[in-house]
Amino acid sequence: MPMSKKRIINLITIASFLLLCCILPIFGTAAEVLGFSDTQAENRAYEEFPKVRSMDELLSFPGRFESWFSDHMFFKTEFVRAKTMSELALFGELDSSSVILGTEEPWLFYKKADDGTTLETYKRIDHYSEDELYAIGEELRAFKAELERNGVKEFILYIAPDKESIYGDKYMPDHIVRREGENSTEQLRSFLEREYPDIHVIYPAEEFRASEESLKGAETLYYKTDTHWNLAGAFLGMSILMDETARLFGTEYTYLDTGFFDAGRAEGDLQRLALLPHAFDRVEYGYDRELQFDYTSVLESEATGENVIYEGESMSDSCMELSMYFCGDSFRLAAAGYIMEAMERACVADRHYLSLEDVREKQPDVFVLEIA
Repeated sequence: MPMSKKRIINLITIASFLLLCCILPIFGTAAEVLGFSDTQAENRAYEEFPKVRSMDELLSFPGRFESWFSDHMFFKTEFVRAKTMSELALFGELDSSSVILGTEEPWLFYKKADDGTTLETYKRIDHYSEDELYAIGEELRAFKAELERNGVKEFILYIAPDKESIYGDKYMPDHIVRREGENSTEQLRSFLEREYPDIHVIYPAEEFRASEESLKGAETLYYKTDTHWNLAGAFLGMSILMDETARLFGTEYTYLDTGFFDAGRAEGDLQRLALLPHAFDRVEYGYDRELQFDYTSVLESEATGENVIYEGESMSDSCMELSMYFCGDSFRLAAAGYIMEAMERACVADRHYLSLEDVREKQPDVFVLEIA
């Protein structure tokens, strides 16, 4: 029986679509080989075109070529993004090895263990052994003693709450099951307070949960589509740090009235990992006043071009007449300005660039080791 005209048109349409899906990546990949590049969204090193210089490399060529082709295929990002948005629209699900879609869009959470174990901590399944706890305690005690030998008067371990510990109860999907009891961060804090009382520990998760919507002009303390706290969260976290610093030195700190405003939109790191569109851009806050400090020095990494060490002096009449060396992870970036304003002198450094010689030279009153 001859095919109907409508059926022929449908077959041609389907065949054309499939052919287009095959031809575009192939032609695009060929264009890259000739020197044209496509924008890639993933933050990692891409496979180089496989060379064949030995029998082993010849045998492994098919697999290496497949990896190279997958990395350099033109329109890959667009295809993956289209697939992701189709799944969200049709099923309300996000198929990602790195990111969890929260119960309310656009909330996202990180689930891989490549950079911390935030999901395992939230689920309370990554507790320390007793030996590990004592090893951490001894390392911190030895580090504190080394700082004291270099003229530092006080040492503070500052544990920045992760996003899951503050917003997980509200926005984590029900299929993420949690055990009862303490998580590993709470376990570590309790242990250090009991066994190493000479080490000052700040873990302000309770204060964050109690104050998450109380800062003027700020809807949240963390980005919805990023792993980090925003300026409002950093301000609250550093305010708690300054209270403890003032207590340790028997002084006071007068807070300047500060609020926040919506300063625009930017791409979040979790949004980028999941290849989500601009509808998932995070809200950037700005201070409703200018912070009163001056940078005196900024060190840029030669490898990445990122600013890794900031030094500054407060211009505020209400600052504490103390100096602080704040060494931390990426959470330090949003906190740097407020630290500079609150302390007479401050240095904010990437932990990977910590130098005890630099600490000895600066002679800070207090050293803060921040981890998230």
